[in-house]
Amino acid sequence: MTSYRGRKAQRVLLLGLSGLMAAATLSAAVPGARAADRGRKNGAAPAPRLVWRPCERPGGPAGQECAELPVPLNYRDPAGPRITLAVSRVRHPLTVGMPANVTPCAFWKDRPADEPVRISDRGPADVLMIQNLRDPSTPYFGARKMRTALGQRARMVTLDHGGHGAYLANGNACGDRTVTGYLRDGRWPQADVSCPK
Repeated sequence: MTSYRGRKAQRVLLLGLSGLMAAATLSAAVPGARAADRGRKNGAAPAPRLVWRPCERPGGPAGQECAELPVPLNYRDPAGPRITLAVSRVRHPLTVGMPANVTPCAFWKDRPADEPVRISDRGPADVLMIQNLRDPSTPYFGARKMRTALGQRARMVTLDHGGHGAYLANGNACGDRTVTGYLRDGRWPQADVSCPK
């Protein structure tokens, strides 16, 4: 049975989370002019405005949108040569594309509060990774590097798909079955799993 003080703390936490969600939704609904003005006042380059449109790739997740994002080839020289990245998102009223837009991080002035987490092969052997071969947000080569760093602690499920969503996002029965078995029944694959389309 939860005490009065515990119930009160839960209500405060829920109210705080509700306020945070409302603020995130409202701030995402306001045009980016204020953010651009703040960027100009602070001397930082304003974040580029993405033009989202329905993706032309058939068979993708429902509500998926695509855009192009010009970024500096070298973030130490923001005015230098640029490349264009293809980005995609699935529309969601809370995040409104924030996971696909990390451009402020490139110009952040402060050092991280914590040291980067060291990835190693020491620890419990129960890590299951799932990765699309053609993921524009978290590329396959990075997943391979992490898989190698984790050693025998991990198994990786690789899907022959594009896009960022992997589990329950592509209709890939092999990948979905493997991850569901791990999450529901604790079945950890004996080796890495490769799933064709």
